Amino acid sequence: MTGMSNGTGRTLESRQHLAQSIADVLTTPIQLAVMTATLANRGRHFRPRLLARIDGKPVEPQLLHTVQIADPGHWDAVLAAMESVVHSPRGTAKIINKNLPYRIGGKTGTAQVVGIAQNATYNSAALLKTQRDHALFIGFAPAEDPQIAVAVIVENGEHGSSTASPVARKVMDAFLLPRLPPPAPAPAAEPAPAVPVGGATTSVSATPEVPVVAPATPPEPVQGGADGTR
Repeated sequence: MTGMSNGTGRTLESRQHLAQSIADVLTTPIQLAVMTATLANRGRHFRPRLLARIDGKPVEPQLLHTVQIADPGHWDAVLAAMESVVHSPRGTAKIINKNLPYRIGGKTGTAQVVGIAQNATYNSAALLKTQRDHALFIGFAPAEDPQIAVAVIVENGEHGSSTASPVARKVMDAFLLPRLPPPAPAPAAEPAPAVPVGGATTSVSATPEVPVVAPATPPEPVQGGADGTR
């Protein structure tokens, strides 16, 4: 079946390459952000807008269409995978989850600037700075109730994980932190019941458990293959 056209102007082989992000794809940051918002909204595609209000009146969101899929459970799988990109110990964007008071769903990526020969290894040191990969990150937050979708492209930034995702984290923090409810106060420590010891009375205070957040370890740079993916 490889090489046969399916009536869309693309061969099946080219469509497979497109699905694997190893074909020529032209997109703008706003298109990436709209795509991310559509994923976060489980297929509801809204028209992007620049203004929240006109003459003091809110601009109502305009639903363009809803993406229909055979099994709605696939949305759960995709969104859970995107959340793991940031919050899993093996996630490519785990570098941004340190002290994160909300959860993010995201995806790192790169875009090749110059072609790489078959079976060759990507070597940024051998390239001009303007020939190095672009770094990408798309994301939405909070993962359980999305309020913002972000697309970041850092020209010649090479790694979406270490270059683009921290930019997205700063944008999300600036938007979400003033809107999030304040954290609940820690419960007051209550003294434990008195325990008699050898005729004396000893009181032991119960200390509330303090959560410990392990520092995130920056991911090691990944060498790209012929497709330039990260």
